Amino acid sequence: IGSPIHSSSANAQAELLHTLWSIVSLNQWYISDLRSGVEMKDIIRVMEIHSNHYSVQKYGCGLLAYISSCKKCALDLLRNRDGNIVQMLMDMLKTPSNEGHFQGNALKALFRLSSASLSSDTPSEFFQMVCCAQGNIHDGNSLANAMHTIMHTMQRNPRDTTLQINGLRLLWNILESDIAVGDDRCDFILGKILQHTLAVKAHHQKSQAFHETMICTVSKMSCYGPNSFGEQPIPLFVVETMLAHPTSSIVALYGCRCIANICAQSPSSELFQHVIASSNGILAIIVCMDTFQEHRIVQSEACTALHAICNNSPQNKEQVWRLGGVDRIFRAYNSYCWSEEMSTTTKIRACVAINTLLYDCRVVSDDLRNKGIILKFEEEYSDATVSGELRQVIQDLLASETCECLRDIMTEITTCSISENNSIGSTSRLPTAVKAMKRFPTYVNIHEMGCKLIACIFASSSANDAGDLQYYETIILSLKEHSDTPENVAAACSALRNMCLFQMSYAQNPSDISMKSYASEVFNSMALHEDNVSILEHASGALWAFFCAQNSNALSCVTDNTISTIVRAMNRFPGCSHLQRNGIGIFWAVFSVSGRGSDFVTDNLVSTVVRFVGKRESDAADTISAIDIVLALTSMGFQALEILQ
Repeated sequence: IGSPIHSSSANAQAELLHTLWSIVSLNQWYISDLRSGVEMKDIIRVMEIHSNHYSVQKYGCGLLAYISSCKKCALDLLRNRDGNIVQMLMDMLKTPSNEGHFQGNALKALFRLSSASLSSDTPSEFFQMVCCAQGNIHDGNSLANAMHTIMHTMQRNPRDTTLQINGLRLLWNILESDIAVGDDRCDFILGKILQHTLAVKAHHQKSQAFHETMICTVSKMSCYGPNSFGEQPIPLFVVETMLAHPTSSIVALYGCRCIANICAQSPSSELFQHVIASSNGILAIIVCMDTFQEHRIVQSEACTALHAICNNSPQNKEQVWRLGGVDRIFRAYNSYCWSEEMSTTTKIRACVAINTLLYDCRVVSDDLRNKGIILKFEEEYSDATVSGELRQVIQDLLASETCECLRDIMTEITTCSISENNSIGSTSRLPTAVKAMKRFPTYVNIHEMGCKLIACIFASSSANDAGDLQYYETIILSLKEHSDTPENVAAACSALRNMCLFQMSYAQNPSDISMKSYASEVFNSMALHEDNVSILEHASGALWAFFCAQNSNALSCVTDNTISTIVRAMNRFPGCSHLQRNGIGIFWAVFSVSGRGSDFVTDNLVSTVVRFVGKRESDAADTISAIDIVLALTSMGFQALEILQ
């Protein structure tokens, strides 16, 4: 090739390149004989001299593609002559031709050069050369220009399977470099390439390699959100490919990964969840888990995909359960892997998937208990050798299962009448709720459900024997620790109110609780959530019941701030009848029982009470209490009665 005798003969040079290509294709060990800079320069020089000769370009690109299969040789090629090879190969893609053989080899060479660059110490080297090699195809980003060139090459040769595969592989490497991320023009061109590939896949139905490469590229695109998909039916394509190629581990791996990305990151995740599930996407994932039981990465990605497709979708959860998905996930959790890191990752993803299925889905919850899966996780959680991250995920799962147990008990209570024989003292309902709240002190959902359950039990029970009522401390602590969660605050205050009312109804002796702690935490909740009428209603009810149950001792906890906060709440929400009644009840206890009413009287309090009396729709008993307050205020020298008249 380097001989000046034959350098002018294009046909001779083509045959020489063809011979070298044939030699290295038979045995890649011969590539090392072409590693010197002289040989590589000669090959590139010949291709530049005969740039218009089809055979020279065809065989030259084929030879360069084989040389690039060796990482060291590929990097040497990149750095030879200041990266002119990238410029030359990109120019070949723009060359009009009825046959795409040498463009296909040029794409293969570019793909292998980019792969070598990505795995080197300078991963962006190749892509910088690509950017420098672009002409003014369009205004804008030079990388988008390169992608535009690749797209046109693929469009000109729709039936060339090898060319399509290498074009997609090169695009995958471009995405892997992260250089194109966030560029609107790159997203637009990627969408066009997807549109083209979906249109031509009918020509390559028998090529598993084509479908494997395409699903890898689609999976990579899904990492950056759905914008690059445009309006293409990508979810359907992914599911169809997984069902059509059930024996391909590559399709299984990247198909599951793509489903997980689409359902997890898209603002239209609910729509994608429905589309994938309705097109047998869940079945495709479970088939992958059955086919590749020993492939730990496939199992791991499948667990993530099931988590993503079932998140906030009860219908999909039940479909996974019907198809035996719970058993497959648990099998993935127990499967062996030589890599401890990979094993832990799979176990974590399996736990997250089961946790997702468990939440708000009773059939899954019952199934886990009946099959002893929850017991297995309890044992794992007790194992000191379990890593901290896995232990945390198992704890989350156990907390979700406990929450579902509490939800089931509350459903039973609210749907079934509680008989006299089913009293608090003879059941395990209350201890179950308190035990759960103590075991999981940081889980708001358990505390909310536990407080709701306790409130329901005390509101529903007709027992003559209240049994053990030492649950105040747990609820007050829950109220304190989760005071920033409105749902939990309302549930806790409701539970405290019902417990105090129950205590009064059955003439129980005052419980040994810290009255100051009770009153201060409930009051703090009112002060913290002054704009939340639901919390104000429940909290004022808890204070009223507490003052009535504990009589004058509890009223020693009342302060100016207590009264002013209640007055402010009643004035802010005059239409909330329960809040108004609770406030009047508290005022009545202060004036009629404690004898300290004069300490807290203000003009706002007077006007608030008078306004309540003037409401014709007020309950008679509450109106009588309000009138008592008016009379008490009048006896103290305030003109409440005159205002009322």
